[in-house]
Amino acid sequence: MSYQVVYPGGQEKQPKKKPTSFVLMLCGCILAFVLLTARFWPEGAQVMQQLLLPGDAAVTAAALEDFAAELQAGEQLSGALENFCRSILENAELDTN
Repeated sequence: MSYQVVYPGGQEKQPKKKPTSFVLMLCGCILAFVLLTARFWPEGAQVMQQLLLPGDAAVTAAALEDFAAELQAGEQLSGALENFCRSILENAELDTN
């Protein structure tokens, strides 16, 4: 047996809104910055590309595509990451000066 107390004219509580996570906001801001930079400041976009994809950008982009394809095919993350790093290092130009 259970009882429920109901008060007349009582206000129902509104469910609290879940605050947006800080990490999600930070990722959104970084993405907006990158897109705006690529659109309005091409020289800055080239600098960001060199920072994110050091060395030969074509080799790194191809290695990233292979990495994504391996993950989609069901390869384990450790194996795909190992293959990605190996392909980058195989095509790296070492400066011996």
